[in-house]
Amino acid sequence: MGQLLFKSAPRLYPITSIAWSPDGAFCAFTTFSSVCVSSAYGSDILEGSMDGDGISSVCWSPEGSQLVVGNSTGRIQISHLVKGGLTWASYNVTKIAPNTLQLRDHFNETVELLEFRDDVILWSFKYGYLLLVSQSHCLVHKENGWNSPITVELRDKCPQFIKQTEKYFLIMDAGILYVFSYDGALQGTPRISNQRLATLTADHVTAAKEVIAARNSSDGKSIHCCHYRTGKPVYGDKPLVHSGQVTKLELDPGSPTGDQLLAFTDAGRDLYLLSLSSGLNRVRSSLKIAGGVTSFAWNCDCSMLVMIREEELCVVPYPPAVPNDPALLDKFTIRQNIREYGKHVTIESFVGHQVTLQRADGLTFPVYLSPYPSKLQQFVSNGQWDSAQRLCSSIKMEMLWVCLAAMAVHYKQLDAAQVAFAALRETDKILYIDAIKKMNNVAMIKAETALLQNGRTEAETILLQAGLPLKAIMLNLQLFQFEKALELAVKHDSNIDVVVAYRRKYLEQFGWTETIPRFIEYAKKVDIDWDAIEEKLVDE
Repeated sequence: MGQLLFKSAPRLYPITSIAWSPDGAFCAFTTFSSVCVSSAYGSDILEGSMDGDGISSVCWSPEGSQLVVGNSTGRIQISHLVKGGLTWASYNVTKIAPNTLQLRDHFNETVELLEFRDDVILWSFKYGYLLLVSQSHCLVHKENGWNSPITVELRDKCPQFIKQTEKYFLIMDAGILYVFSYDGALQGTPRISNQRLATLTADHVTAAKEVIAARNSSDGKSIHCCHYRTGKPVYGDKPLVHSGQVTKLELDPGSPTGDQLLAFTDAGRDLYLLSLSSGLNRVRSSLKIAGGVTSFAWNCDCSMLVMIREEELCVVPYPPAVPNDPALLDKFTIRQNIREYGKHVTIESFVGHQVTLQRADGLTFPVYLSPYPSKLQQFVSNGQWDSAQRLCSSIKMEMLWVCLAAMAVHYKQLDAAQVAFAALRETDKILYIDAIKKMNNVAMIKAETALLQNGRTEAETILLQAGLPLKAIMLNLQLFQFEKALELAVKHDSNIDVVVAYRRKYLEQFGWTETIPRFIEYAKKVDIDWDAIEEKLVDE
């Protein structure tokens, strides 16, 4: 994008070579007799001298765990990066040697050393499983069973990255994506639209529930979604095509399978949210929810999204409601200043109400959020709406009532939604819900409830499937969708006079003349009789 990220001061000796790690997280550069590794934003992480003089080139291994340095005398030296660690819940894992990791449990105050025969080049810790990958195999350690791992042999012995979900994990091995369950069984090798995956990094592939999403490796703008076992497209053959280069994408592990949420950022650092709904409203388009986002992550326990933008930590407590009502972002987003931790802070993990942040120099530190939004989601997911209302009443935070209202509308729980809107003093929505509850027609109740969460297309489909075309036409007229109303009337060959009449009445209120050719055409073919139109509406 042409934005300067970092500019170093002149070094003592000339720089002879430079190379980025495959995932772009680190940069290695060499001088006459030393090699230095820095973060993506220029902070030096380590520096060491090399045997011999005249270093001329440097290269990374495919997974980014080893450095190869060559000098002018023809010598090649391979180095392992051992300074690294990760955090999960109360555990902290640190790599202290190429084949040794230190596992520290802060809750039980215990420390264990995990030593292996081969060098560990990749490791990941989520959902109670610690995965350690060497060049030839993967060890699956279950929580509280560190001494009895399950061994998974790698076919091509060239692992590139590893991704975990609640039920399975992914390993990219020599450009082929393998899916394994935590008991070591191979679940499948999805091809993802037959594209080459060798150039993708961990930021370009994500998985949750039954879905795997990946960025197109050729153009960098298309996103493909497929089933994790077979690679068959889940939401149609056509991928989502974004306007810019997609830099990172993550599926929400807490959202339902039929209403999956996908968050992704582009080269302009804009964060988008995409609902992969499989319901009646199949029109899927991405919604920009923030700009200037440098890092984001989903909560592993519930549907919550955290992001870093403009030196602030922003938490969206219930993202599934945002695509239907973007105005909710300003009402219930939690913001916390993190300027004291310095610039270029990234999110390492988001578990429960703890966000683990990492500075550019590699140091990690926890930030604790309010536990009430996650507890509220727990009540709602278990169907405990009375407990959710009591929680909001006792805590007395307006943000919780907004979350409860959004969840109740999303799950079509009108009673709970009415209580939440009453606490927020939104009289119009209270009266609207009261009118819905008085209806006798089941299709009308479903359609009006869909409208409550801005599902116009879904409401229209419900009415048409129930054999109520006039209701669907009137729905579009009330929303000033005149062309859509005329399209429905022409398609069903009925009530064209109703559409033309309301269109003419609308124009007369403002003193405008008709400019749409189709309305001009049908205005000449039909006669407007308001008495007959009123009779139609009464009969309906």
